[in-house]
Amino acid sequence: MTLQSSPSALDRLTGLLDRCALLDALREVLDSCRKTGRCRIVAKLDIDGFSRFNALHGHLAGDALLRAVAARLGSAGVRGLTAGRT
Repeated sequence: MTLQSSPSALDRLTGLLDRCALLDALREVLDSCRKTGRCRIVAKLDIDGFSRFNALHGHLAGDALLRAVAARLGSAGVRGLTAGRT
């Protein structure tokens, strides 16, 4: 996972890039694509039913789920992966 930002640009719960840093990273990817003609994949993931999970099991369980998803993204082994939390 590419996390070249300062610690203040990281989401405190997950350690992923925060919204502002993620948008900056996305702008860099799009600028690079325009300049080089070589594009990268951009994907947005959503945890279906997360609000319901949080309501049923509580915020501590919801936080644990978010940390687990972040850890999975970090261990995916995808070179150049940039992940963030919006």
